[in-house]
Amino acid sequence: MLGAANMFSSDFTNLVGTVGITADQNPGGLGFTDPPDHTRLRRMLTPEFTGHRLRRLGPRVESIVTGQLDEMAATERDGGQVDLVQQFALPIPSLTICELLGVPYADRADFQRLSTTRFDLLGGVTGSLGAISESMEYLLEIVKRQRAEPGEGLLGQLVRDHGDDISDHELAGLADGLLTGGLETTTSMLALGTIVLLRHPESRAALRANDAAIEPFVDELLRYLTVVQVAFPGSRGNASRSAGARSRRATSCSAR
Repeated sequence: MLGAANMFSSDFTNLVGTVGITADQNPGGLGFTDPPDHTRLRRMLTPEFTGHRLRRLGPRVESIVTGQLDEMAATERDGGQVDLVQQFALPIPSLTICELLGVPYADRADFQRLSTTRFDLLGGVTGSLGAISESMEYLLEIVKRQRAEPGEGLLGQLVRDHGDDISDHELAGLADGLLTGGLETTTSMLALGTIVLLRHPESRAALRANDAAIEPFVDELLRYLTVVQVAFPGSRGNASRSAGARSRRATSCSAR
């Protein structure tokens, strides 16, 4: 039932005109489209997330984690205060997404800011969409550079594989979706997961003693923790525009 796009739509255009939302705030990407557009984009993106493709990132992710641990150790040796979020939980997914997309390390700070501002509940729905609009402008510039000189990352590969069959706005929307789905969520999981381990020394000891316990422990953390505190606007599709206008609602939720 929830997969029926005519009843429960993700199409951003259904939200235009509600609670101050305008058409130029449409971020595109998989999260704000219905079939057939959603199906076409997903088919383009799926091959880039096979186990074989992602395993290429393994050594780089390991290097990123090691680098952040070394930085934390250096801070402690120098008598400073180690910040788990700023020195570990946030840089790891940020640098990994930069690596995945094929964008420069220098863009890390912008990636972090553009991702986290959209989850600021104080700005409401329009505040989050405003942050997404800013993110799209930034990502469109990256896409234009990748279009001119395709790199080895995800964006460059999509340009090489699909050329003009995928637009700059669609490429930026897919990149924005990775920011939305991958940065804040992973940052929260790393930070909150550490808190769980600090509160449960018996679990910490079990993980140290048995590497095989790590994977099921991570699965349990995914069930146990709430890593995002807001949902984006959604809509319920209807046969007529007038009925749709009456039934659409911009929703946000705060879990636990």
